[in-house]
Amino acid sequence: MSAIAARQTIELERDPAHIDFQEIRPFPGAGVVTATGRGSYARTAPDRFGFPRLARARRKRHHGFATGDLVRASIPRGKWAGTWTGRISVRASGKHSLSTPVGRCTVSHRNLRLLQRADGYAYSYRQEFTE
Repeated sequence: MSAIAARQTIELERDPAHIDFQEIRPFPGAGVVTATGRGSYARTAPDRFGFPRLARARRKRHHGFATGDLVRASIPRGKWAGTWTGRISVRASGKHSLSTPVGRCTVSHRNLRLLQRADGYAYSYRQEFTE
């Protein structure tokens, strides 16, 4: 009996006598959700006195991607050649910045494949340690 079947047995029967506790395995880790925000509405960047310094882009989405999207980048050549997965910061030029566990690199929007849209949260998985 698998762990899923054991959980279904628990839900259906509600009788502890019918549960095989040897088959139920604890979840080995925990999902971690971090709030990252959905961006700001400010359309200017202020200087140190609070006056508008420059005009920001009027759109949050560039070349089909938004800051915070989870993407897979297939970089054909160069220092960062290979396949990388991470979150991006978009640029209007199409040369987006990819954050990977190893570091940040610049990648063209042509080499990106969307895995998950940015929804204001970052999802990860953490291994739980038992004593």
